Amino acid sequence: MYFKRYSLLVASLLVLVSGQVYAQKAKRETTSVTYIQNPIKSLPEEIKTYSVEVNYSKDKYHKIGEHTIKDQYMQLSGFQKTDKEDADLYITYTIGTYMQEDHNLVTRKGKPISGGMPAPTYHYYMVRHKFPLKMTVTLASGEVLYDHYIDGSDNFKLERAGKEYTTRQEAEKYWNSLTRKQIDENKMRALLEKAQENLQSYFGYPEKKVSMVSISFKPSKGFTYDDMDEAQAKAVAAFTKLNTDRSEEGQQIALAMLKEARDIWKAAAKEEEVGKNTRITKKVAFNLLLNIGVASYWLEDFVTARTVLNLAAEIKMINSYTEYYLSLVDEGEERAEARAKSL
Repeated sequence: MYFKRYSLLVASLLVLVSGQVYAQKAKRETTSVTYIQNPIKSLPEEIKTYSVEVNYSKDKYHKIGEHTIKDQYMQLSGFQKTDKEDADLYITYTIGTYMQEDHNLVTRKGKPISGGMPAPTYHYYMVRHKFPLKMTVTLASGEVLYDHYIDGSDNFKLERAGKEYTTRQEAEKYWNSLTRKQIDENKMRALLEKAQENLQSYFGYPEKKVSMVSISFKPSKGFTYDDMDEAQAKAVAAFTKLNTDRSEEGQQIALAMLKEARDIWKAAAKEEEVGKNTRITKKVAFNLLLNIGVASYWLEDFVTARTVLNLAAEIKMINSYTEYYLSLVDEGEERAEARAKSL
């Protein structure tokens, strides 16, 4: 099976003895792809406008004004905000009163320092608190589409308050300098940002930008990489089309080109002969897996994407790439699961 071959490929690469490797010169193409993210739950086609409302207790600690909340944290991309009462959609944030149960100073040991130096100690405060914020989205007909507290904000949570310090005195000084207003406002802003993210994710069409990388190799020591050059050209063309042609037909053509590129990379990854003096070296294998993972993410084949990116991470080369794309896969899977539940 194809994934068994990947596993054997990586296993054999991981046990290669260290020594001189024929160095292929990698050509890395980075394309910034701007796209419109589709919502988890599509609104009816007749929905064009929305209005916003904020309900919250007017205590002395609330310093984020109603207009600021509406302007910065209640945006729904793809729809027209209106102050008219006959909007197609109504969005309401209901914000409760901040409550704090307790707080305590925590100490933790850091990692040992080379050279026999003792491990550092860090101090910080934990606070158990809650700040209820509910988001409600309702159609003009009265049908409620969403009515949930953001991030479980109706329950008390134990969270770290601010930075950590190397001395207890500094941590205590920092905590004592915090005002109720600062704690209140920091928590409120974090929840408002999460609410805006949820609103856009569930119902909006926000513009997103990600960096996509594809890699090919120049001929080296008698080995050629014409197939990878072909895949590279297809991938770059696909990413460019994804970025410039927003039509449904254009997007489908781009994804078909990307699938063709992935098929070429898959075929190369199946080559049985692996080693430092072969066409598929450790470096080539890593880049093949990375390319397959990136293409699979765009094709919404998240199982394949996660499998090959984890295999690439095992090779331990350029981990920032695998970490970045695995985070995108996590987000893609979460959105796909949420979309399935909303149907």
